[in-house]
Amino acid sequence: MSDQRTARFRVEGMDCAACGAKVEAAVRRIEGVLDVSISVTTGAMSIGHQPQTDLVAVADAVNRLGYKAKPQRAGGEEPHAHIEHGSGPWWKSKRALLTGACGLALIAAYGVGKVFPAIENTAFLGALGIGLVPIARRAFNAARIGMPFSIEGLMTIAAVGAVVIGATEEAAMVVFLFLVGEMLEGVATSRARASIQGLSDLIPKTALLIENGQTKEVPASELKVGAKLLVRPGDRIPADGVIAEGESEVNEAPVTGESVPKRK
Repeated sequence: MSDQRTARFRVEGMDCAACGAKVEAAVRRIEGVLDVSISVTTGAMSIGHQPQTDLVAVADAVNRLGYKAKPQRAGGEEPHAHIEHGSGPWWKSKRALLTGACGLALIAAYGVGKVFPAIENTAFLGALGIGLVPIARRAFNAARIGMPFSIEGLMTIAAVGAVVIGATEEAAMVVFLFLVGEMLEGVATSRARASIQGLSDLIPKTALLIENGQTKEVPASELKVGAKLLVRPGDRIPADGVIAEGESEVNEAPVTGESVPKRK
């Protein structure tokens, strides 16, 4: 459509393909959204939408799933890859704090059960609630967008079923282990993103474009196929291409890992 526009968001908290699928399903339900493209690895989302689409509603739909959407610059140009590292150490994240709180509550429930056996079940119910309530909330929001059998939904059903049959202690332990698994998944994804960002930082943000015999510096993101560039001695090459003139030693280490420059 000629009036289609593009909006980009940075989405925090996506750690797997299932996370991306939930976010995509929620966003596609927003009126006026025509296309959704999500990269779990970089934590980026791009949507094609009609001019009247409410982008605030798009962010709210993502936030209700337990993620955090932040709008990026508008327009149709392709930006450099942006990797979301998070706002601090992993052990300060909401996911880590929730896991820690659930674990401490579980330990406390075991202690209470030894000293006051009569309220042991209540103590484990409390520990279970700390971990299960956020999971159940995400499960409910996923069900609202047509995904009732998400991992959060299945975990909620399993935990409630365990409580019904009197296995409250086991239910609390399983929920805690589920939170530990989610936390470790988040840590692994964050480290992978940091590695990708390290490679992305090696790409020059600007290029020397040759047009009509003149050289000017332009953002590398604005380069088009067929553009002619000047690469000075010591410069990093800002885009894929072929050498039209000249020769030099090129450092290919960011691509091949080989530290010895290659003659080009």
